Amino acid sequence: MTDAALALLLELREDVRAIRLAIEGAPKSPKPLRHDQAEALRAVVPVLGGQYGEDRFACWQFVDLAEQDTAEGANARIALAGRDAQALGKLLALAAGHTFDGIQIEGAGQDANGKLWRCVGNALPLED
Repeated sequence: MTDAALALLLELREDVRAIRLAIEGAPKSPKPLRHDQAEALRAVVPVLGGQYGEDRFACWQFVDLAEQDTAEGANARIALAGRDAQALGKLLALAAGHTFDGIQIEGAGQDANGKLWRCVGNALPLED
């Protein structure tokens, strides 16, 4: 094999790597939501964003908030529509890649009680 041919093969290999990275690293389309799932997320995500901003939270915290006799608790009760923490977690897992009123939900790690979540987006309240 000549030096020119070897150089061409190395260049092609790098091009193939770049193409593979571009394809694999490209954002994937979010899974489509059923109408009822989208409606439930449209109800709950803005309330989560208003309550927690970009702070991490667990589903059980939001369910506990719904049990409080406060305005925030009432908002949480309405948004939850009877869901428990496990059902809320399953619903939030479906939200990946979707935006609701300018807010997205993303996983934010784990704690001893389970998965943590975070709201991200330009529609979150500003910090004081």
